Amino acid sequence: MSTLDMVVSSAGWVPFVVSDAWVPKELTLLASSSAQARKTSSPDAADEQRALTNAVSWLRDSRAQFLSLVPRSESLGLFGSAIAATWLYQAAPEAVQFFVDEDPQRIGRSHLGLPIVAPDEVPDGADVFVGVSPLLSGAIANRLNRASCRFHAANPLEGTSEPPSPR
Repeated sequence: MSTLDMVVSSAGWVPFVVSDAWVPKELTLLASSSAQARKTSSPDAADEQRALTNAVSWLRDSRAQFLSLVPRSESLGLFGSAIAATWLYQAAPEAVQFFVDEDPQRIGRSHLGLPIVAPDEVPDGADVFVGVSPLLSGAIANRLNRASCRFHAANPLEGTSEPPSPR
């Protein structure tokens, strides 16, 4: 049981949906004071298994997408300097030359021994893989893409909709 479930339960509520997929970078919790609500609204095991399988498939696909850029790119970066970028970096550490971040507190520093640059400092001709949340990746890539470099979005997670990114 998650911490959020425990807090809500200890307050006398019955949590029946906890999700981080509805609103990017946010948790959503639906709860009721009635135990009946949990019985009628909770996802069945098949739905939960399908969601888990889709998420693992998305991770595998994102890694494969990133690796497909390695032989085609002379200058390769990863968007972000936290969990997702660190995970992708380990797939081809010799190929990654920089990280791209929009956080002013991170720009100008280094991560895994590589520089963290602002989006407008990405070298001309570079490719940057945006392997963050499938709900955000396409929007970020579309917003940052420009003629002098390419931001590549991870494919959307099955069942989500996000704007397509230029490839």
